[in-house]
Amino acid sequence: MSSTFTRQFKCISPLSTTITRPFISNTCNNRNVFFHLNSYNVESSNTKFIIRTFAKKKEKNDKTKKLDKSNNEARTPFNTEKYSVSMENALAKFKQELSGFILGRASPSLLDNITVLYKDNKVPFNTVAHTSVLDNQTLMVHIYDEEFIPFVEKAIRNSDRGYNPVKGQHGLLVPIPRVSKEGKDSLLKACSLAGEKSKTIVRKIRSDARSDLKKLKMPSDDSKYYEDIIQVSVDEKISEIDKILTSKQNDIKFS
Repeated sequence: MSSTFTRQFKCISPLSTTITRPFISNTCNNRNVFFHLNSYNVESSNTKFIIRTFAKKKEKNDKTKKLDKSNNEARTPFNTEKYSVSMENALAKFKQELSGFILGRASPSLLDNITVLYKDNKVPFNTVAHTSVLDNQTLMVHIYDEEFIPFVEKAIRNSDRGYNPVKGQHGLLVPIPRVSKEGKDSLLKACSLAGEKSKTIVRKIRSDARSDLKKLKMPSDDSKYYEDIIQVSVDEKISEIDKILTSKQNDIKFS
């Protein structure tokens, strides 16, 4: 038998021969010689060949020869977590600010951000009173100490939200006015401004991180690595701000 193969073959036999291409099968006449190939059998009257090609081992790319710095132990240490936390705080503040923009519907959160001025001291609203919903258009403010009633009433009235509280049997009643078209436009503008303000804060945090990196004078590869991590957080937070803002604007438009 005479056959020519164009791949590299390894001869598994007592001869311990490695046969390179091109290979003429009649160069081995030993009946016990076996050539291993995936699933091809070549038979003759004298010899049976089971032949398997061997893939050529790929040489390592030059890039793989470089130090793998995916392991943080090989990098100059730099804490990116504190910047991510600051961005998360900015996002939380934005959500809280938007929670005050509720259209013509009574909700206890409407008064959460109000500060009560008591004897020249600023007191958080929720430390002197709590709010419940009387109906869809009315809030009931329960004040813990009667001494605080006039101060809480003044704080609500001066909150620039158009609320006019009145005294009720068990506290202050706060009617929630329905929002006119002009009022919706004003709220939409306020929401947009709040969103831009939050994005500016997030970008400022990124700028601070870059400045801190420059001060460390670390290798450029390490600096770029940390900048990329921080940029991922920036992109995530800005995307989330946009989603929350769009949702709130839709609530305002279609309420």
